[in-house]
Amino acid sequence: MSAQRDQRQADVFAWAKAAFTAQEATSLPQRGLRLLEEAIEAFQATGGNPGLAHRLVDHVFARPSGELQQELGGVGVCVLALAAAASLSADDAERLEVERVLGKPLEHFQRRNAQKNAAGFLVADLSPETLAAQRQPDDLRDCTGCGQRTALWACQGCNAPRYLRQLDQTMHCNSCRARSGLPPIDPTVITCPPPHGGEGGGCLTGFAGRTQSDGTC
Repeated sequence: MSAQRDQRQADVFAWAKAAFTAQEATSLPQRGLRLLEEAIEAFQATGGNPGLAHRLVDHVFARPSGELQQELGGVGVCVLALAAAASLSADDAERLEVERVLGKPLEHFQRRNAQKNAAGFLVADLSPETLAAQRQPDDLRDCTGCGQRTALWACQGCNAPRYLRQLDQTMHCNSCRARSGLPPIDPTVITCPPPHGGEGGGCLTGFAGRTQSDGTC
C-alpha cells in the first residue's frame, strides 16, 4: 500500500509540474493554497456553513504556525476520519481522483489554473517580502506597539471574531456599523489586549478613542 501511494505521489507531482509549471508545483504557499481550496470544498460538500469557515480561518491564523510535516499528518488523519464517517474508503477516493485527473488533457487544468491565477489566487511568484508588503489590514497579526500576537475578541453585535483595531468603542465591527448606517472605522493600527498592555494601560491606552495615532504602547 505504501509503495502504491508513493507512486501516486510521484505521478501527481509530475502531472502538477506539467499542468501548473514547475515553479507553481514546487511552491509551498501555492500548493498550500490549493489544499485549502480542496478542504473548503470538502467542508462545503458536508453541508458546512461559510460563516463558520471564515471564523475558523481567523481562529487558526491567530495562533502560531505549525510544522508542515505534522500538519500534513493532521490533514491525513482528518481525511481518514471524514471518510469513515461518510462510509467511504479514503484510499479508493484518492485513487479514483488521481485516475480521473491523469485521464484528462493537461490543457483542461492549465486553463482552470490560469483562471484561478487571474482571479488573484497565485502566490508562487511572490517572495515573503512582497507578500508582507501586499497584505491587507485584516492579514496583519502583530501589535505595532509591543510586537506580541494579537488576540481575537467577539464583536458585540454579530459575535464574529475580530481584532481590537477592527472594533469601535462599543466593540462593534464595520459590518454591524454599516447595518446601523454608521461610517466604517479605520483598522490600520493594531492593538493588543491584556496581559501585554495590562488592564487599562499599555497598548490599550487610548482605546476609548480607538488607538494612539502611531499605534505604539
